[in-house]
Amino acid sequence: MFLTMRDRVLWYRLLPVSAERCRLETMTLVPRASLDDPDFHEIVEAETKMLSDFHTEDMVVNTAVQRGCIRARWCAAD
Repeated sequence: MFLTMRDRVLWYRLLPVSAERCRLETMTLVPRASLDDPDFHEIVEAETKMLSDFHTEDMVVNTAVQRGCIRARWCAAD
């Protein structure tokens, strides 16, 4: 998935690890000129923290949903 923003592109890759697990990789693509910004390092750190916090919260919710779905299947098979 690509998310285009004014000054960057976020690239999400969801890679299957097994039948029940995936690994999320997130890349931020920026124009080469962004590297010249004196605040570039701080901006990247802030963006990385924001994305990490956001995805960590999502993973907790998604894990709970998946566990509920698995339990429902097990219960239905009884």
